[in-house]
Amino acid sequence: MNSKKAKKLRQLVRVAAKDDKGVALTAVGYTENQRNRKFVTVEKVSGDGKSTYKDKEQVSAGTIRVEPRTIRGVYRGMKKKFAQAMAQ
Repeated sequence: MNSKKAKKLRQLVRVAAKDDKGVALTAVGYTENQRNRKFVTVEKVSGDGKSTYKDKEQVSAGTIRVEPRTIRGVYRGMKKKFAQAMAQ
């Protein structure tokens, strides 16, 4: 996609990116896939200080992706569809 086509596509997205009530969507937002979080089993000491138990602690966050219901998300979706249409 050349710069002229990309510029026109961004203009179309800004015009089209509205919710059901006609309010413009936010520019960019992110969402986390919580199923992809990484956990480690850690041994901890209980409240009485004598016994221990194993617990899971989160080491890293899940996969962070662009929210599809934002201007940037709509642009990425339309760009992908445009590339598929031009490939055919």
